[in-house]
Amino acid sequence: MTLRLDEVAGLPVTMPVDQAGKLLLGMGRGKSFEQAALYLATNGAEGLPCIRVGRTLLARVPEILRQLGVEVPANAVQTTSGPASPDEPTPTSPATGEQEHANSRP
Repeated sequence: MTLRLDEVAGLPVTMPVDQAGKLLLGMGRGKSFEQAALYLATNGAEGLPCIRVGRTLLARVPEILRQLGVEVPANAVQTTSGPASPDEPTPTSPATGEQEHANSRP
C-alpha cells in the first residue's frame, strides 16, 4: 500500500515500527527493526526514528515525514481525543453544544 500526500493528515503520532517502515518507506519488517535498533544505538543520529515502550518499538511518524521532506503542521497528526490534563477545557459536542465527558458513554 502506498500512501498519498492527502492521507498524511490522518496518520497517528506513532505506529509499530514494521508498519511504519512498510507504509511510509516501503521497507520490509526486518529492515524496519534493523533501522529502529540503529536509531536507538546511535541516539537518533541514524536509522528509523522510534521510541521504546516496554518491549515495543513505535515509530515516530512526524519525524519520519520530516526526514522525507513532508511539512508536518502541529495539528496534522491524530492525537487522543479529549483534554490532555484535567485543567484543560472539555470539548463541546457540535450536535448539542453541551460539554462532552471523557468517561461518559453515548
